Amino acid sequence: TQDVPVVNPACALSDEELELAKDVVLDLLGWGVQPEYLIECGISSHAIYRIFTDLHLRLPSNLAYIASG
Repeated sequence: TQDVPVVNPACALSDEELELAKDVVLDLLGWGVQPEYLIECGISSHAIYRIFTDLHLRLPSNLAYIASG
């Protein structure tokens, strides 16, 4: 099996997947989707945290994220 490079074990996204996720989130926010709705839809808190912090965006108010480490 081929190992997939992981950006963050808690997030478990490859670099390519993370960049695609950032693009999608930016599109959604640009279309007026509220950040809190992304959490309500079931997107991983770890993924949301990583994407939003990488993009220097305000974290959704309903984000329940506990940093590990």
